[in-house]
Amino acid sequence: MAERSSDLIVQRPEGLYCPAGDFYIDPWRPVARAVITHAHADHARRGHGAYLATAISEGVLCARLGNITLQGLAYGETVLLNGVQVSLHPAGHVLGSAQVRLAYRGQVWVASGDYFCSGHESDANTTCAPFEPVRCDCFITESTFGLPIYRWRPQAEVMADINTWWRTNAEAGRASLLLGYSFGKAQRLLAGVDPGIGPSSCTMPLRRSTRPTAQPASSCPPPSRWRHWPTAPCASAPWCWRHRPCAAAPGCGSWATAVTRLPAAGCNCAAAAAARAWTAALH
Repeated sequence: MAERSSDLIVQRPEGLYCPAGDFYIDPWRPVARAVITHAHADHARRGHGAYLATAISEGVLCARLGNITLQGLAYGETVLLNGVQVSLHPAGHVLGSAQVRLAYRGQVWVASGDYFCSGHESDANTTCAPFEPVRCDCFITESTFGLPIYRWRPQAEVMADINTWWRTNAEAGRASLLLGYSFGKAQRLLAGVDPGIGPSSCTMPLRRSTRPTAQPASSCPPPSRWRHWPTAPCASAPWCWRHRPCAAAPGCGSWATAVTRLPAAGCNCAAAAAARAWTAALH
């Protein structure tokens, strides 16, 4: 698509660029000034000179990116960047996620970032502020699952299935393992599972992402216990995703391939011992 001089946002090798304001939105290469829609790694990267994001996302951004120069804005608050009015508005994706609204010389453009809108009326992402429609002249939308082939079940149905599966495992004395991205999906799982079924634990990466989200603006409860699952076990029992089963004890299996499988009795490696201790602690 040909670029016009009146366009508020254009494409550059570094990412989406606002020429009038001289800043980028979620750039993938280091730039002087970056407006960040949310803290996921494909949108928030290290190496920028200065960051602008929602104030509520500061905790997660700093936990993930380290010592950065960050200015936080409340939703709807306006800042002037070289004459361009910039404000951030709820996107409903993860805690602190935002659409970026730009107003300049009578034009209003909005870059959505990732956002959550459901075709099911009862669906809601309770871990963050809901998506807020913003009137504009031009809307630049993310469309990760925009193709019509994607049809999602209502969230309540999915969580009911998960809780039934967990309850069945708990009654049979089996541990249940859920895999989820450490920021976003994992918090939605924590918010949706029934804590009355039993205690929950999580890995250290999830702990680092969840603790900054345990605040009044999020309904995401912390797990009942924090536990460090071994991420670099001994070579005899690689319990990591996509690794082959334990060579020391046939049948030990990879922990990520079967949620209810325990280490084989003949496996005495550190990962197997940790798995047994972790499972025992849940019952």
